Amino acid sequence: MKMISYWKNPKEIHSDDGLVLIIGWYDHKHRNSGGSKTLGVHWRNYPQSRGVLSPCAIPEATRNAILSGSCIKPFPVRTYSRLSYLLTQSNFLTPLPKNLAHHLRASQKGLEHELAGLIIRPEEKPMPFSIIELKQGNLDNNHIYLSSAIDLFPAESIGGPNGADLGAELEIHCGIAERILTDIAGDKKIFRKRAWVGEFFRSHSLVAGSRIIIERTGANRYHIYPVRP
Repeated sequence: MKMISYWKNPKEIHSDDGLVLIIGWYDHKHRNSGGSKTLGVHWRNYPQSRGVLSPCAIPEATRNAILSGSCIKPFPVRTYSRLSYLLTQSNFLTPLPKNLAHHLRASQKGLEHELAGLIIRPEEKPMPFSIIELKQGNLDNNHIYLSSAIDLFPAESIGGPNGADLGAELEIHCGIAERILTDIAGDKKIFRKRAWVGEFFRSHSLVAGSRIIIERTGANRYHIYPVRP
């Protein structure tokens, strides 16, 4: 299908069940002297303008979020390696971040597993989240072991072993009810309030071996949700 003339020399770099990523020079309404190299997306033959395929131009911030997000839950390794390779070979990322170059070299040597740790922009802080695998004891006792994720929480939120020594309140959102306000019981490293935990497990049909994500979304505010295959 013919593509709108705002896109110059577009190349398809990734396709997944109708979703297509392209790179090319995008010059909106021919106002920018040839435009700039841009990441674009379309779904099969949409969107269209007067019967002509008109892929959406993805802004830089959104582009970086897509590529950074693929580091948390990456494309299949070979696909991600190919995508990263094509982007860099076309000088799409200029200059090429040092750690991206390192991982691309590693992938070309067959060490693709290293790509899982890639951060596109080295100056950005790591995503504030942790993944926890549930044990049968968690399901039986309506609690979540937080030891492996304790660095996500401020020190003042960790209280004593009972209600006589409470820590600062954390605001928990997990999609099942109103926000939950609780601290952490320091002796067991679990959320002190637990009734909501059992409801969360049941509402998502979680079992031993299920994994959940605890994500910090603000000061003392957290979102908890299951990892889906």
